[in-house]
Amino acid sequence: MPLLEVTALRTHFDTDGGTARAVDGVSFSVEEGETVGIVGESGCGKTVTALSIMRLVPEPPGRILPGASIRLRDRELLELPDRAMREVRGREVAMVFQEPMTSLNPVLTVGDQIREALVLDGRLDGRRARRAAVRLLGEVGIPDPGTRYAEYPHQLSGGMRQRIMIAIALALEPGLLIADEPTTALDVTIQAQILDLIAKLRERRRMGVLLITHDLGVVAEVADRVLVMYAGQIVESGTVREIFLSPRHPYTRGLLASLPRLSVTRKRLSPIPGYVPDAAAWPDGCRFRPRCPHAWEKCGEPPPASPSGGRPGERTVRCWLPDEPERRGAAARVATAAPAPGGKPAEAEEPPLLRVRGLRKYFPVRSQRRGNRAVVRAVDGVSFEIRRGETLGLVGESGCGKSTAARAILRLIEPTEGAISFGGDDVRSMNGDALRRLRRQAQIIFQDPFGSLNPRMTVEDMLGEILKVHGLATERNTRRRRILELLDIVGLLPGHADRYPHEFSGGQRQRIGIARALSVEPELIICDEPVSALDVSVQAQVLNLLRDLQGELGLTYLFISHDLAVIRHVSDRVAVMYLGRIVETASVTRLYRHARHPYTRSLLSAIPRTEPQGAARAERILLEGDIPSPAAPPPGCHFHPRCWHPGRDQACTAGIPPLEPAGRRGHRAACIKLRGESGA
Repeated sequence: MPLLEVTALRTHFDTDGGTARAVDGVSFSVEEGETVGIVGESGCGKTVTALSIMRLVPEPPGRILPGASIRLRDRELLELPDRAMREVRGREVAMVFQEPMTSLNPVLTVGDQIREALVLDGRLDGRRARRAAVRLLGEVGIPDPGTRYAEYPHQLSGGMRQRIMIAIALALEPGLLIADEPTTALDVTIQAQILDLIAKLRERRRMGVLLITHDLGVVAEVADRVLVMYAGQIVESGTVREIFLSPRHPYTRGLLASLPRLSVTRKRLSPIPGYVPDAAAWPDGCRFRPRCPHAWEKCGEPPPASPSGGRPGERTVRCWLPDEPERRGAAARVATAAPAPGGKPAEAEEPPLLRVRGLRKYFPVRSQRRGNRAVVRAVDGVSFEIRRGETLGLVGESGCGKSTAARAILRLIEPTEGAISFGGDDVRSMNGDALRRLRRQAQIIFQDPFGSLNPRMTVEDMLGEILKVHGLATERNTRRRRILELLDIVGLLPGHADRYPHEFSGGQRQRIGIARALSVEPELIICDEPVSALDVSVQAQVLNLLRDLQGELGLTYLFISHDLAVIRHVSDRVAVMYLGRIVETASVTRLYRHARHPYTRSLLSAIPRTEPQGAARAERILLEGDIPSPAAPPPGCHFHPRCWHPGRDQACTAGIPPLEPAGRRGHRAACIKLRGESGA
């Protein structure tokens, strides 16, 4: 008997625009001790499926239709009264939500939130519940759990908050854990810690795990079976090896083709055209048909649902294509990806467009103790240069100072120290008209496209205002023509000019941000995490667009990201940043093949691979703890408290290691243990 068996689940929502069939006939099972991954783009129904299992769908407007079945061992959850269902939640099935900061109570300590679950269960009194909560904190890898017990959510990092959510979910020892995007907002190193933790807990407790994510690498790392979900239905299911090595549904193939891969550079990605349709208006027949490159007349009929919905050991595909040998063969032949167009190769003798030397940005803060003043060293001596037409990737964990450095370069915040030269001109001495010219020549694309767009202005108003301010189009008709040109360049339609930001998808909003940056015809664009919030297919569209524009317009990019697969795909050179300093820099090929600094090597080892379990890969290096506070950085090498290098000793604390040659072709690293070692 499966631990969980879901049959014919339909969850609909009544809206002003009609009935949204968010989940529309989903069937699957989870065995004890098994991890099942559900993957798909946003809007496909993954989270609603999880909420339906937990009976947390708000009613109204949501409702689970008659005929569905959700069996947890021998109990039918849909027949339980609310009181009995409350007993099931936490004790038998628990859920880890996507955003821990909004899921935790900000006015209770994290320890009290775990203890509360134990006390309300009635198993333990207050004192024993506290001891059990401290023990749980230790089990999920929280350092110094006795002290952390008394801290509040805002005092912990994102990785620690996610561990707290896991501890709360595990407090009553449930048999099934539902993890909804548990690593989406985390750095690759913290993500590796969380995935390792879930895998160990599953093995130790024999839990079943239902893992919901849009990150195919995460699924390949930890899952046993995969369910691919699209438009409220499961379109393909199978083992991890089956799905990743021989995908059969065109949607699954499209997701895999959209991924930037560590083994391939400068290859054009193959995004899935279009977007997930509205749940209130799913297409007739095969729901993927409007986006499918292999659609034919048969696809106008609904493809049959799998008889079992993906039981262990059974491969299922909701598609007409596998029944047509000739069409299946044509669809399986994937053309070799062409090199993505980029900027012209930078000439070594050409002076850099941007040169940064010794950049520092400190923020004064008031210490909690005695009101003393402290200093946050957000950027602490950063130096690099970018030549015309090239892309420098700046990578590192959240909090290392990447975005602060970008804003200081553009004088959106004032640097504390350092020299910044753009086109040979001193940026720090600019003011008035000179600074306005810099803002034309150097633009920025922000991480959150919705937060950076004015919700009260149409696209035409936003772009037109920029053109007017910089005197690029003073007449209304001229501005309109230029705006339509910009929309065409970024792949938007003329009718989009009259819409407001909330009327666009995330990918479309990011395209508007790119159009805004291009409107003043800049030479340099700083891309600050421009694809981190996007689905994999939309991410591929935006990355292709950026590469195309670089080739057509000769743009220069500073590309900031914590996703090393994306950095490899877009960059010519890479700089790795840790706690305000650059610790390694090299060409993209050398860095990914011959990384020298222990921090860089740990970042690369932590990247989830899309090769399924059992494929050969380098041993993973799990970093302990989180990045230290820039208000109290460790002495000497800032990385030494987390460093795994066997030669680490007291010498690492004696002084700040400089960037020194660590190999051929300008490869440099800041680690005293590499001195004297010959780089590859």
